[in-house]
Amino acid sequence: MKKFAVEIIKGSIVEIRYFNRPSHGTYRSWKLSVQAVHDLARIWRRLSLNGFPPMPYSETTCRCAYEMFVGNTIYLRELDGYGRPTMIGANIPATVAEAVSVDSRFID
Repeated sequence: MKKFAVEIIKGSIVEIRYFNRPSHGTYRSWKLSVQAVHDLARIWRRLSLNGFPPMPYSETTCRCAYEMFVGNTIYLRELDGYGRPTMIGANIPATVAEAVSVDSRFID
């Protein structure tokens, strides 16, 4: 069993599962919009290729706000059409962002 599983649910939601011990079957999961995951993958690829900036780092796209206070966690908040935060937010470990960034479904 792989350490990560990424599944698109009903075409608009992505569930990312991280298995601490794949043999046990227990996992942590995050459900985000497809657009948020595309943005996360693109931002992570760009940062990892160009070198990570000094912390804290923040970036806002038309769909999400991303903040990194330390290099191993990304705080993500989805935004509505007016740029205001919605109730959807997540703390994404860097290992999860890295796994999503190499998934061919999220490469533009």
